[in-house]
Amino acid sequence: MNTYSYKPYYKYDGPKINDPLREELPLEDQQRNIDLFYTDIQNRFEDEEALISRTDDGVVSIQTSIPKQKCDEWVAEILTSLDLLCHRS
Repeated sequence: MNTYSYKPYYKYDGPKINDPLREELPLEDQQRNIDLFYTDIQNRFEDEEALISRTDDGVVSIQTSIPKQKCDEWVAEILTSLDLLCHRS
């Protein structure tokens, strides 16, 4: 099994081509989305053989046999839906 780690964060860098009305999220919404990332990861991987964990500093680890590219795709979909970015390790 492979382990992939992601640390989500929020960064406002203005409107995007695919979201021209994008506005900066208030701090409460930023934190809510970061917290939802962990929940959404658990939901997305619930039908897969995966062990999901989160450290105190917010790093979410996914231990799974899914290939890295597929895992990154699923995580990217969740990040996009929550207007977040992440550091991968």
